[in-house]
Amino acid sequence: MISEFRRQMLELTDCSSTIGRGGSPAILGEVGIPFDMDKGEAFRTGDFSTEIYAMDASLQAVESSLLSATIWNYSPDNCNERGDDWNGEDLSVFSSDQRSNISDIFSGIRAPPAVIRPYAMRTAGTPTAMKFDICTGIFKFTFRSDPAVKAPTLIFVPYYHYHQSPPCISVTAGSFQYKPEVQLVEVMHPEGQEISITVQIAPKR
Repeated sequence: MISEFRRQMLELTDCSSTIGRGGSPAILGEVGIPFDMDKGEAFRTGDFSTEIYAMDASLQAVESSLLSATIWNYSPDNCNERGDDWNGEDLSVFSSDQRSNISDIFSGIRAPPAVIRPYAMRTAGTPTAMKFDICTGIFKFTFRSDPAVKAPTLIFVPYYHYHQSPPCISVTAGSFQYKPEVQLVEVMHPEGQEISITVQIAPKR
């Protein structure tokens, strides 16, 4: 399933590269899944493993194709009975019916292991590969640095996956700074060099 999703998304990026002289940016406006799969079985059992797998498959395809995308959707009024209360859809990553603890910021989020994931927010160069494994919590991002860019590469490191202790972070070149208070890793590439850099983030075991 992931490979088919990826093929479709690569078609979008390939198409955008032919627009104009230097190509055009591409963004997938809506990516998500229906949470009422199997006639709402997860609502009755509390087991969202099917939905987690489906969402992860969709977002893995986005990541591997290096396509920008927005998750659809967030509906604060969502409930199991009426869904998003529009067009019979139930796509919201949040539902009040899944919220059991109002003091827990993650309570109410559907399929959080897949929805909440690390990603490269800003890249000081050209991204070449990105992958997150929800089973191991390992995130890898590779990019080719641009010597003309002085700003660091920013990677979102969600507290949800890396809250027990500081994660294990490594870079193949340059340096990094972990900022847990804002859930970020800043990667500084070597000045004046255009090189391939791989960043790996993993939970501390």
